[in-house]
Amino acid sequence: MECPHCKKQLSYPEYAWMNAYQYKEACTVATDCCGKAILVTPKFTVGIQKSDATGTDDWGKTIAE
Repeated sequence: MECPHCKKQLSYPEYAWMNAYQYKEACTVATDCCGKAILVTPKFTVGIQKSDATGTDDWGKTIAE
């Protein structure tokens, strides 16, 4: 990924990524490549697919047949 400031390869401390991942909140960090501020923002996606499960779901709700 390109740094939005210096246009070089983006480099920033891993703890910023871990913070965004763990707390699901954006955080500001100084880049390692040029020392300028970036906002590390977590994104969350889910995938949906058909399931052949029967009985109950993970919350105990009965699955229709």
